[in-house]
Amino acid sequence: MGEERTWWVDFDTLERFMNDVFLGLGVPAADAEVCARVLITSDKRGIDSHGIGRCKTIYYDRIKQGIQFANAQFEW
Repeated sequence: MGEERTWWVDFDTLERFMNDVFLGLGVPAADAEVCARVLITSDKRGIDSHGIGRCKTIYYDRIKQGIQFANAQFEW
């Protein structure tokens, strides 16, 4: 069995990656930027349950499955 490794990626790189993922899913640029920033801020604060760990399992998968929409319009 192989040796387990830990990889460290800086927050700026993670935020750019998450922003690119959202853009690739069709999220408008301004919304993608806000979403990536908010999720990475969670990681920065040590709240790992609401950070980059949600990128694939929550946002990516749900948008791909049509459960969540990339271009939702909110009413205030």
